[in-house]
Amino acid sequence: MTFSDLSGSAKGAAVLAILSLVISVNFSSTSNLNGVVSCSYLDVAKLGLGALAVLVGLGGVISARNDQSSARTMNMVVPGIAALVGVFSVLVGLGLVGGPC
Repeated sequence: MTFSDLSGSAKGAAVLAILSLVISVNFSSTSNLNGVVSCSYLDVAKLGLGALAVLVGLGGVISARNDQSSARTMNMVVPGIAALVGVFSVLVGLGLVGGPC
């Protein structure tokens, strides 16, 4: 089993998932009003690339279900893992996991 045996959607999902972990374009703001501190955070790169990884990953899993080749299992596992990484990146991009707030 080599990387060239994977389907295009599996490769695309893997690349998008890796990029969603590496690239960051974020905006954050903090305000203090009457002693109450509020903070907002958004990472548009993680949000966008993560969402694309989820969509392409789920599409890859769905398309691999009907595959009869010997690489069927890997064509389901790789985009499935990429979709999970994409969900994590979306949560990070929204600031729900690991954000500064």
